Amino acid sequence: AETPNQPTKRARLSDTENGAESPIHPAKRARLRDTENEDRLTEGASSSKNPAVSRETELRNMLFHIAKELGEDDFKSLKEQCDVYQLIPKGDLEKKTGAYKVFESLREQSKISIDNTKLLEQLLRNIMRNDLVERFVSPFTSMKQFIEVNQLIVKDVTGAKLSLVDLYGYYQTKTEDLFRSLRARAANFIT
Repeated sequence: AETPNQPTKRARLSDTENGAESPIHPAKRARLRDTENEDRLTEGASSSKNPAVSRETELRNMLFHIAKELGEDDFKSLKEQCDVYQLIPKGDLEKKTGAYKVFESLREQSKISIDNTKLLEQLLRNIMRNDLVERFVSPFTSMKQFIEVNQLIVKDVTGAKLSLVDLYGYYQTKTEDLFRSLRARAANFIT
């Protein structure tokens, strides 16, 4: 529970004292904005029935969590990498206040996407954060490969290529059929 003496994160960002901005360090202000971004990212994320939309949300959440793990030195190294490889125009890069903003810029340019996390992986390896590749990027990529393999399996079984929505429906139906069958067997076994 929040006490009246503890302002919310949103209130702290826009807090003013006698009309002047509150004395919040710029780096802390950026982290608070990123936290607000996470709140917006996770709102309704599980309510989407469209797998492509949920994968996009998963990508954005992954980028957010990676950004949270990066320290100030990591952020500086990330910006240097983006500058060296000219991934983001120098003027735009200088304006970036946090790693999430850098990742979002790369995502908006389609340099990082649901189907392509190679650049993200390389950037993290270049700044010596292999741990983040293993914790976040590899599992995300593995799930994509799982979906692709299952699409091929279903194509072989049904003779038709299915979209992610169709694939989801196919497995949901098969799972329901399996449970129905198991319940019937269990009922026969008990009686």
